[in-house]
Amino acid sequence: PVFVAETGALSEVVSCCDVTSCLLAAAERGPVPGGRVDVLGRGTASATTKEVLDAMFVGLNRWRADQGGPLFTPPSLVTPDQWHRFYLPFARPHMTQRQRHFTDLLAEYLPYMAITEPMAVTWQVEPVLGCIEQSIVRWAETFPRLAMATPAPWVGQDDEDDDELETA
Repeated sequence: PVFVAETGALSEVVSCCDVTSCLLAAAERGPVPGGRVDVLGRGTASATTKEVLDAMFVGLNRWRADQGGPLFTPPSLVTPDQWHRFYLPFARPHMTQRQRHFTDLLAEYLPYMAITEPMAVTWQVEPVLGCIEQSIVRWAETFPRLAMATPAPWVGQDDEDDDELETA
């Protein structure tokens, strides 16, 4: 029921169209002496992680409302320190091996959820919160069963074979 990010964390979300435009411009101008790295983003105008998360739930709730389904409140934000000190130690014993595996994989993204200083960008992009909302609507249209599902607590039992894999 939580999303892990530092308070005030920034999220640089860039559309595929912006990436394509940057690549086409780079191809058109050709090699630059000494090389050049383009950094796409909003820089000081970046959306916060909370704003991105809220936009996702606006899109999901818009789709769910059209289907006559219940609406969701976005999950609370907890800091990585809170996650590692309080939430994860108490949740981990109740997770299946598969849930622990996915939690470990997602942990690789935690450093990105701690960026609170804007990046210096060389290619300023338009705001993308509307695009995020629409992308979530498109996801919901593609996966309606998942989009309409009611979240349930992460508890479960591993099969004995799964337990043997974990200790091996």
